[in-house]
Formats: sequence, structure tokens, C-alpha cells
Amino acid sequence: MSEFVLFKLPQESEISYWEGFFNDNNESETLFDSDAFVLGEFNAGNKFIRLEPNTKQIVCLDEELDLDFELKEPAITQTTQQAFVEMVHTIQAAIGTNPSLNKVVLARAELVFQKLNLLASFYSLCKTYPNALVYLASSKLYGSWIGASPEVFLSINGNRFNTYALAGTKTSQQIWTAKEFEEQNWVTTYIENQFQKLGIQYAKQATETIQSGQLFHLKTTIEGLVQEPSVYKHIIQNMNPTPAVAGIEKEKAITLIEQLEKNKRAIYAGIVGPVFKNGSAQLYVNLRCLQAHSAIYCLYAGAGITADSNPQDEWEETVKKMENTKRAVISLPQQQ
Repeated sequence: MSEFVLFKLPQESEISYWEGFFNDNNESETLFDSDAFVLGEFNAGNKFIRLEPNTKQIVCLDEELDLDFELKEPAITQTTQQAFVEMVHTIQAAIGTNPSLNKVVLARAELVFQKLNLLASFYSLCKTYPNALVYLASSKLYGSWIGASPEVFLSINGNRFNTYALAGTKTSQQIWTAKEFEEQNWVTTYIENQFQKLGIQYAKQATETIQSGQLFHLKTTIEGLVQEPSVYKHIIQNMNPTPAVAGIEKEKAITLIEQLEKNKRAIYAGIVGPVFKNGSAQLYVNLRCLQAHSAIYCLYAGAGITADSNPQDEWEETVKKMENTKRAVISLPQQQ
């Protein structure tokens, strides 16, 4: 059985279907040996699996395709609200005793007992999230995942690139607070520090509010210039994961994540997207995503925990993020 990916880039109408086999060849000094779609795990640096297509085609929105999905059996432990709140308190206690630990992004998984029509779900996400990278990938290693991420990890065009510092989540009825602006500043400063270490020229734009579905986020765009394409692999190594999905100070936050979270994140909060042999790439942080199983699907979402966090509010943030994804897929007809 071949592996495949369907994807649509932000603000584009064209949907690409690539078929082939994923491999874990990461030996090249650059990303651009061939066209490929990459899937990278949370905290895996610049190690990916790459689908280098032997078949490519452009498909129309809502076009019927005969697809054979890899559906793995779920091995997921759901996190109750009480358990989540207790973990928030544990993180806040750690922050209180560690001056360099300011934020930990705590994630959870939720099982929905419904069989999805994955192709219809993909098309629905394309309509709901025109400004996101929307993808549907089926691989032997990870099974079948679908997502619509608004968060650019690295957008590359030759020697020029841009990335986002994206943090904070609110609805249209809420206003930004000092907590969200502080989190945004931590993420932005971390990214700037990585570029300074690598001697990369960059420029930072003003922070703005962007919309993703029914939620809003703070975004700061950072543009840069590299001398050699090989530098991109160093950037990815240093920035995967970003503080937006791990925390500050990053290594200590990851240690707490590994201790507290009940499930391995796999490619949730990792990296997804296409790279091209012409020297361009569109890599995104894998958010607003789910993994499909034979009769159920699993949603993932996280919230940034700080000393000032209200545990109930952080739980509600994960609920809102999951509902944002469910809204596009849960009402669709089930597969026959």
C-alpha cells in the first residue's frame, strides 16, 4: 500500500496529491535534494520522515478520490479535567521554585467515538481555514493525520525566510491581557536569540492579531537572510520545538512535559509541510490536528501554563481549540 499526502497551502486554491513512500533519510546537508512532504515529531530537531512523490496530481475541491488509509489502533490515555488541573498546579509549583522556568505548554488528547470521512473532513478544513496549511497524510509509521495549522515554522524562498512567533489564544468576546503579551514576548525573544547565535540577519515586524477559525492569536513575523541553504537545517534543529509549543526555559519545560503528559505527542506540535528542490519550503507547526483510527479519532490541544494561569481557564482554552477543529469535521457524514 502506497503512502500519500493531500495538502493545500495558505491563501491558495490549488490542492496537491502526492503519492509514494515515506523514508527517514536525513543525511543531506540541505532540505532541497528533491520535492518532499515532511512529517517531524515534537522535539525531534531536524529529523523527519519525507515522502518523495513518484506520483503528483492537482485535485479539485470536493473531488472524489479512491484512497486507502493507514489506520492504527489507538493507544491513548485521555486526560480528565481534574487531572489536567492537578498538572497545572504541579507546573506552577515548579515555576515558583525555578527562576528560569516561566512557561510550560501542557497538552492533552481527547478521543471522539466517531468514524470520520477523512477526505470530506480535509475538504471541509480547506474551506474553514483558508489561511492555514491544510493536510491529510497517511503513513505506515504514524497512521492517518489531518490538520489545519495557522502557525508558520519556517517559510523559505531561496536565501530568504520568515517565521512567526505565535502565542496567546482568545475568542472575539475576550480581550488580550498582560499574560498573553508576556508569553508572546518570550517566544519572540527566544527566536531572536537563536538567529543571533547562528549569525543570521533578521528584521522583526510589529505584533498583530490574527484569526484562525473562531479563535484569535498574537503574531510577530520575523524575516531573515541566510548565506547558505545548509543553515536552514541548523535553524530547524535549534527551533523544533519552539517555546510556543514547549515553554520557557525550553529544556526544563520539555522535561516537565515528558514527566506529566500521559501520551507521546508524536507529530502533534511537530513539523509538517512541503519542501521543494527549487530551494523553497513551507513548514508549519502541526496544530489543530487529529489522528484518525478505525472507528474513532483523537484530537490534540495544549495551553501555555504560567505562574499567573487560572487552571480552569487553561482547560477551557484546550476545549475551545478542540471544538474549533471538531466544528469542521464532526457533523460530516460517517464513512460507509
